[in-house]
Amino acid sequence: MTPIIQQDRTGCGIASVAGLAGVSYQEAKHATTSIGISIEDKALWSETTYVRSLLSYYGVKAQPLLWFYVAVE
Repeated sequence: MTPIIQQDRTGCGIASVAGLAGVSYQEAKHATTSIGISIEDKALWSETTYVRSLLSYYGVKAQPLLWFYVAVE
């Protein structure tokens, strides 16, 4: 896998998907905007929904979301 350098403040997920999909950062960034995700959206920093959408765009399957509940006593 070729390393992809993040080029935007919120672009870590885009760079990760680009590496997994085998495309350039610019191609993944274009795909991001084409599916309605704003590069300025701070949810790209911590939410997985956008990254999962972009992975799906490229046909890369991600594990299903798992929710854990830990009881604190």
